Amino acid sequence: MQRRPQIKATQPIKKTVNTRAKSQAPAVASQQRRPDVGEFICNKQQRLEAIGDFRQCKDKCLKHILTNAEKLFQPKKIHQQGDWLISNKEKNQTFESYQKPGVKNLVTPQRNKIYIFVIDPKIDNQFAEKLRKYCTAFYTDMIVEIKRPESETFLEDLEVPNRESLWGKQYNAISILNKVNKMVPSDAYCMLTVTMQDIYPYDSWLYVFGWANYVSRTGVFSFVRYQSDFSPLSKLLAGFQPEPTEEQIKKENNELLENACYVMVHEIGHMYGLTHCTFYECIMNGFNSFQEQKRFKRYLCPVCLRKLQSNMQFDVKRRFRDMQKICEEYEFQEMAEYYAKAAKY
Repeated sequence: MQRRPQIKATQPIKKTVNTRAKSQAPAVASQQRRPDVGEFICNKQQRLEAIGDFRQCKDKCLKHILTNAEKLFQPKKIHQQGDWLISNKEKNQTFESYQKPGVKNLVTPQRNKIYIFVIDPKIDNQFAEKLRKYCTAFYTDMIVEIKRPESETFLEDLEVPNRESLWGKQYNAISILNKVNKMVPSDAYCMLTVTMQDIYPYDSWLYVFGWANYVSRTGVFSFVRYQSDFSPLSKLLAGFQPEPTEEQIKKENNELLENACYVMVHEIGHMYGLTHCTFYECIMNGFNSFQEQKRFKRYLCPVCLRKLQSNMQFDVKRRFRDMQKICEEYEFQEMAEYYAKAAKY
């Protein structure tokens, strides 16, 4: 029997990595040294160069955002030890580098659907429909459809014992994608697999929130760790707590939905060719933990917004209004306020 590699408890828990082949990676400069706590990842000149020359930009709302980027958005910086960019050296993917051949997956009339592949029966149709509606607003003009496997035993042959504790089980994210790759419809721009099971990519990683493959345009994400009773200890302690009120249950369910929507659009962003953002606080920032992720903005920064708009050619103001509407419906207050303000630009 093969011995399982030991995993140190202090090892950073890594998250999503764009698995693009090296030959397809954009030729952009990486940081010369890893930043310290409190430091910006890029200086002002690098951020403005990342936005690029937008004098010919025809979208007035987008042009306003690009013109006022330094006033409207917070530069990306290291907040504390353990942050993603302390342990991961990311390349600075500028707008110009995103335009190079082989970098972005193009949306075409023949390939214009996003499939959300719900493989877990624990995720009911109502929750799946909420994910679909949010994805439709975020990735404007794309057709988003829910897909389910023919059998509820889709994950059975991929199960392994939990490597972090004595309880529960885990599933290898790469093995899931290898199985899913054969099932991607011909009209799919991409297909994102959704589960409530804990996942990991390699034996040396404790867990991962999501994992995306740029080349095959597939990804998988799990939001099980966003549940308040995820750990055995939390389940045990819950037995000694008073029954939660309806308001507490509503708040917890709302937070679960918001986090699920966040990770979903982040992973799909990788399938559009967006790498982890290093310029501003952005939904495409990488993160090592739930605590780090909670600090991030849940909308696109000017650089990533311009990249996505160059691929999809959507009307930015209309997209902001659609996002405002869905965030208000879901009671995502902070994001609803942001999009309401942005729609006035």
